[in-house]
Amino acid sequence: MTNLLAEPDLGGKSMVSRTLSTEAGLRLVLFHFAPGHELAAHRAPVAISIQIIAGTGELLRGGEWTPVAAGSLLVLPPSEEHGVRATSAMTMLLTMAR
Repeated sequence: MTNLLAEPDLGGKSMVSRTLSTEAGLRLVLFHFAPGHELAAHRAPVAISIQIIAGTGELLRGGEWTPVAAGSLLVLPPSEEHGVRATSAMTMLLTMAR
């Protein structure tokens, strides 16, 4: 079992990620971002969901940044461009369909 709300140790890095599971056709990856860290716009070859677990940030979709906070959920089809930017310390759960 994993506590998604556990305080991360960034170890001086601006982002750390940990794969939680690759079972049942899903890949679950937990990301912890330092304030100001950004994942540049990119595309995933599969459908994904992004769930903000803690903190605040912005998600890029359709060329526009949208504010997000704990509890926000975004579902994207394969190949849709997206990006992530933390405006505070932020924890995000990425789910990828395989």
